[in-house]
Amino acid sequence: MDLAAFLSPGVHPVYKVGNSFGENPWGHVLCRPDGRVSWVSKAPAPAGDRLVLTLKVPGYRLDLDGSLSEATPSDGASEAWVVLSGEVRSCRPFQDDYYLLRFARLVRIID
Repeated sequence: MDLAAFLSPGVHPVYKVGNSFGENPWGHVLCRPDGRVSWVSKAPAPAGDRLVLTLKVPGYRLDLDGSLSEATPSDGASEAWVVLSGEVRSCRPFQDDYYLLRFARLVRIID
C-alpha cells in the first residue's frame, strides 16, 4: 500500500491491533513532503516479526467495498481507520527511546 498517496505530510499515530486507541500509540508514521514514509515505534521489533497495526488516515472515508476516497463535508467523518500487516525487515535505534522500522512486506487487511 502506498501510504504517501493517502497521508498528508506530518506525523500520524499508529496502534497495535488489540490495543485501545488512546493517547499512547504504539508508534507513528512520519510522512515527508517528498512522499517518503518512515515507521517509528516505542519498542523494538525483531526482524521476521509480523505486526498488525491500525492507522488513522485523515481526510478520507472508508467506502463499503473497502476502498478509500476523499471525505466530503456531507460525509460527517473526516478520517478512515485502516489495518495493515507488515513483516519487520529491520529495526534500529532512532532518537531518544524510539526505533526506526523497515518492513519487508506491508499489506492492507480488508475485513
